[in-house]
Amino acid sequence: MKYLYCLLFVWLVFACKPATSPTWQTIDYGPFKLKAPLEWKRVEFKGIDSYVGGLSNGKDTLSFDYGRYSPHVDLDSSGIYQEDIINGLPALIGISGDQYNKKAAVEIYLRNKQYRFFMSGFNLNDVPAVLQIFKSIYFPYSDTSMNPPLVMTKFKAGPILTGKQLFQMNCASCHLVMKKMIGPPMIEICSYRDDDWIYQFLTNRALVTPDSLTRAYRKEAGDIQCVRFPELTRMEINRILVYAR
Repeated sequence: MKYLYCLLFVWLVFACKPATSPTWQTIDYGPFKLKAPLEWKRVEFKGIDSYVGGLSNGKDTLSFDYGRYSPHVDLDSSGIYQEDIINGLPALIGISGDQYNKKAAVEIYLRNKQYRFFMSGFNLNDVPAVLQIFKSIYFPYSDTSMNPPLVMTKFKAGPILTGKQLFQMNCASCHLVMKKMIGPPMIEICSYRDDDWIYQFLTNRALVTPDSLTRAYRKEAGDIQCVRFPELTRMEINRILVYAR
């Protein structure tokens, strides 16, 4: 773990530099674009229920999965991760190292209102370039003004709590996924409310104006109000919602 943090510091010194060099290109995948050094070329894969593909420079290869059922970053206790904002979208970046060849695996997960996006690479030689590629990913609706540099101190040791674990810790005392308990089923809430509304309701309720649906739910619960969770991050709430759906 100490080795990984030291190596990460070196990576981030270089990885935080913006990818504005003329030796970088824009690669258009249709639903999204990214920037990469000129030696990186697009790679095609066959997908079943999602859009998959990648890019490679002959030494390192990154692959992506974009769809409703794309995977998540999955780190064990030997990995580190950070929650980040990439062009306006909340993202989770994970890094884990191989104790034998000292090469790293890097993964990224982000989610818009409909689909999940996952990209990963293993046994990487040029991690700084990969991190810059990750930070360059943008969709037509992305806000490129919201793309802060990677910060070493934001990386934390794994493991990452799953959506199911977070739901059981924070929601299961009042909610079930498919059936009514004290509160309405989570699947029902997700069908009526978008992710931004749920995030504000759980973390900063003062920003949410009560409406007829909110009052009806509260009445059904015997005037019991939902607990606030200001410590939950947007990515943690995203994982809860993915599990609930």
